[in-house]
Formats: sequence, structure tokens, C-alpha cells
Amino acid sequence: MPEGEGAATKAFMYINNSGVGFSGVDFQIGLGMKKDRNPGALPSPEDIDLFVFMSPQHAKGLIQAFNQALEAYEKIYGEINITPNEEAMQKAMQKFQPGRI
Repeated sequence: MPEGEGAATKAFMYINNSGVGFSGVDFQIGLGMKKDRNPGALPSPEDIDLFVFMSPQHAKGLIQAFNQALEAYEKIYGEINITPNEEAMQKAMQKFQPGRI
């Protein structure tokens, strides 16, 4: 696509915070970086840096693409555990206690 008006812009962003909503005509995905990096801090609306709106059909296609990619990833690297490892979290929290070096 030529530069100028209507040209596509590419952006790269690492996210660790997301949310999904919908209306009668579209799905909304909020993506961002959690600003408060303290363990246990809850995300806030200010943590959303990008909003994506898409049709229900595109949302379903995106979910199917993610599922295919997740299946391929787990076939190679093993199951992804989405629940935090409590022991590892406790060690990390102890390491970053204020006043502790």
C-alpha cells in the first residue's frame, strides 16, 4: 500500500493485560501493559493502550486461528498452564520485598 492517507501503520506491542466485550454488531478487545508492576496489583482502565473492534465473524475466525496456533505450540512445547505456580510466585514476591537486596 502506498504511503500517505489510508496507508497501513504497523505497531508492535507486548501485552500482559487484555479484556473482551461485545455489542450487537461487534466485539471489542482491549490490549495493554499493566502499569503497576507490583505483584497482586489489579489492572485499571488506564492499562489499556489499544482497542480493536471487529465483526463477530472475524472474532470467531481469530479464535479459531488462536486455537490452531495453541494446539501446534503445545504439541511442540507441552501444555500451557494458565494458573500461576504459587510456589514460584511466593519466591518472586519475597525477592522483591521493599528494603531487601
